[in-house]
Amino acid sequence: MAETGNSVPLTVSVESPMSDVDRIIRLAIFAEENPRPLTCEARFGPMAAEARLVTNIRLAATQTVVCVAERSDDRLLVARAEVRVVVGACTALPGRY
Repeated sequence: MAETGNSVPLTVSVESPMSDVDRIIRLAIFAEENPRPLTCEARFGPMAAEARLVTNIRLAATQTVVCVAERSDDRLLVARAEVRVVVGACTALPGRY
């Protein structure tokens, strides 16, 4: 649960040997209810030791956040999580602004 959608902490970690033939090359984070669903994208170069992303994202409302991990063999891994937001990032409280 996030008190406000303005800054929602997000950590994504994918178990992978990160070798030349078996590694994660990209992570993409989607917030399905946001005006622009792609909220974050990270690419991992050949020297990356682990596939881990720590950031903050904005959420317009309570919604499902989707993470797509692309592997070096072109397979995709998908994970979903429901994030409840008390006050959306695009909502102003009356009298505050």
